[in-house]
Parts: sequence; C-alpha cells; structure tokens
Amino acid sequence: MSMQTAPPVVIAYVADLMFGSKLSAIARSAGVKLRNVRSADAITSGPGRALIVDLELPDALEAATKWIETTGLTALGFGSHVDAQRLRAARVAGLDPVLTRSQLATHLPGFLVKFAQPTGDAK
Repeated sequence: MSMQTAPPVVIAYVADLMFGSKLSAIARSAGVKLRNVRSADAITSGPGRALIVDLELPDALEAATKWIETTGLTALGFGSHVDAQRLRAARVAGLDPVLTRSQLATHLPGFLVKFAQPTGDAK
C-alpha cells in the first residue's frame, strides 16, 4: 500500500489573480503547491516552506520581513524594475532572491524546485 504525500506548500502574496494563476501553474510543474493569500496578515495563516511576495502590495515588505524573522525560512520578493529603492530595501531586509517582475518567470522554477521534496516537518 502506497501513501501519497501532499506536495510542499509555498505561500504567495500577489495582487493579480491572472498572474497568481500563472505562478500556480509554474509551481505545479515544479512539484509545489502554491497557497495564494490576499492580505499581508494571511501570510501567517498556515504553514509554508517559502514565501513569494509582490513588493508593490500594501505591507508586503514588512510582512515578509516578519515572516523571515519568525520562521527562519526563505522569501522571494519581486517588483517593478523602475522601483530600485523598493527592490534594494527588500534585499537589505533579507529577502533572497529579489527579482524584477520580468525576471520572475525565468527564475521562479529554479527557486521552487528547491522546495519540492516532501519532508517530515510541518513547514
């Protein structure tokens, strides 16, 4: 008898539902389930192995920083290429990687595959 293991969960705080659907498809192909949340407060509403945040959303950087400090886990931030100050602030706050929106589709599969292997822990 084989026991199926649920795919690992990565939390995503993104504004655009269509973009969120695209990220979910990329995550599925990497063997990860993406849990989309609609507010910064919802980031901590359930377990996740990593966090993806749209830095243009309200309280996204603050919530991601708190999440990193609380969990010790990885957070990926992305935003507009013209908002260099916000991208720099995310790097200083400990988000890694920090990408422009245009870089995200290229780098997201490699980021997610690192979290695809099931583990025994609840994170």
